[in-house]
Amino acid sequence: MPELYHHCQFFTSKIDFDIYYPIATCVSLGIYYSSMLTNEDVRKIKGLLQPLEGKIDKLGEQITDLRLETKAIHKIIETQGAEFEKRIVNLEDQVGIN
Repeated sequence: MPELYHHCQFFTSKIDFDIYYPIATCVSLGIYYSSMLTNEDVRKIKGLLQPLEGKIDKLGEQITDLRLETKAIHKIIETQGAEFEKRIVNLEDQVGIN
C-alpha cells in the first residue's frame, strides 16, 4: 500500500483534510493498484468523489460570497472614514483649530 503521510503534511485545516485526504488516498491507491482495479473499484472511487465535488462547489460559492462581503465591508469602512474626517475638519473649523 502506498505511503499517504506525505499528502497529510500539506493540510492546513480540518477542511483541507476532509476534502483532500480522500482524494489523495484515491489517487495514491489508483496509481498503486491501477493494474488491479475492477469496474466495481472504479464505481466505488467515483462514489467517494461525488460528495466531495459537491463540497468543493459549495466551498467555492462560500468563498465568492465572502469576497463580496469583504469588499462591501471595506467600502463601508472607507466611507465612514471619509465622513469622520469631514466631521473632524468641521469641528476644527467651528472651534478655530487649524
